[in-house]
Amino acid sequence: MQSTLHFYAALLLVSGCGNVGESPASFCDLCGTYGDISGVISSAEGSLSAMQGWVVTTLERDTGIARVEPISNNAGKFKFKKVRTNTAQTLALLSPNYRLQAVLSMPGTDSKNIRQWLRYNSTQLPKLINAGNILKFASTDGLEIQNYTVPSQQSDQELPTGVSKLGLTRGVRLTETARALHGELGAGSLGLLATTAKSASPDYNANGIVKWLDPYDGDKEALKLDLFATGETNPKQVFNNVIKYFTVQVSKTADETTQEKLTYINFSTQLLDGLSPTPTVFIRGSDALLGKSLLSLTDDGSGTKTYTGQAKVATTATINTFDVLFLELKFGSDAKAWMADFPWVFSLDLASLPAATDAVAKSAWDSGNLVVTNPFTASGSTDPLNSFTWTVSVYSDTTLIWTSPSKLFDATKTATNATITVPKAVFNFNSGVTYKYAVSLQSDDQIPGTPSYVIQSLKFAITAP
Repeated sequence: MQSTLHFYAALLLVSGCGNVGESPASFCDLCGTYGDISGVISSAEGSLSAMQGWVVTTLERDTGIARVEPISNNAGKFKFKKVRTNTAQTLALLSPNYRLQAVLSMPGTDSKNIRQWLRYNSTQLPKLINAGNILKFASTDGLEIQNYTVPSQQSDQELPTGVSKLGLTRGVRLTETARALHGELGAGSLGLLATTAKSASPDYNANGIVKWLDPYDGDKEALKLDLFATGETNPKQVFNNVIKYFTVQVSKTADETTQEKLTYINFSTQLLDGLSPTPTVFIRGSDALLGKSLLSLTDDGSGTKTYTGQAKVATTATINTFDVLFLELKFGSDAKAWMADFPWVFSLDLASLPAATDAVAKSAWDSGNLVVTNPFTASGSTDPLNSFTWTVSVYSDTTLIWTSPSKLFDATKTATNATITVPKAVFNFNSGVTYKYAVSLQSDDQIPGTPSYVIQSLKFAITAP
């Protein structure tokens, strides 16, 4: 009781739109009642030190805004700063390599469901237990559990249906080799809230993995919209809350001279007008992937509050389904600093994508036109890039002189759009002159119109007839 009274007394100091270190002035996307929330997490066997290096995150149900806390001690302790306590939250656990490993499970209304959303009404959470692929509280004291449910598995009533996608085994120590099953949506209804528009649902497929951490979770109507679409329903990475959008693009290419395989991750975000003061912008993720735990983004100079950055992925690093990155906005400095994070989850294993050097030149001249056949071969119905858009670019020496319109290729259907024709006018009728062309594969993912995966072939030399 005393802890609860102290909690509400502390909240009186940080309610509403205050100064830096509370909530940004004059910008009510971040308004609300705030408090610092502390907790302790142990393994299923009760070990606190085993959780050192793991990452705990709390996410708001209505916005996807998160707080992210790596556990940097051997006592299992963590502390979320400036958590919005007047909105429902859930918790998730990430491995030291920032791979989603466990989601929150609390008793449901009956044996067929669980609950995952709560409001914090104490500065200290009950002890958290990492029970394999779920997080459990040792008690529910001090928790205001929300009555939104998702179906549980028949074989284990504490498990939501979606955790099977994480490739984890109940009660077994989690491993970094966990793989997701590609291409299946979880069972369940379209949303948790029958009276709420799908655009507001935190878990469209009701499988127990919040949509911002589930690459298979998406409103199909929303996914028809492009990045800058307006309307009631938007893709999940178009937040329109503090930021307009957050995009991540994996680019696989190769050095033209050495043919060394190269992988880059490109980041872009746009802050909404009215955010004052302007925060410092970072990407938070695993050291193995980013080369550091925090990567700074910089203003692109366009005057639109757009921030961009790039990370070169080490050849020894991997990207796997359910790996998570966060766009992190830092407000204030020193002891008063606090962060708001926006998650991104990868939907494909990097190793499952073809390399730039896998492309084999396939082209033929036809009445002066160059007919290019897609040089990347699909391996069958399980190939993650059976469906993609692709383009052909033509170069004179190193100068780009032409790029084709994109075509949608689907290897699981009749091989339509398997070729792209370069008109003979592109070559300016220069018989005997050598040109080069390259093919780019692009896979739309979380934001239509903004490819999440791009594979650029090496350049192939051709001589005009």
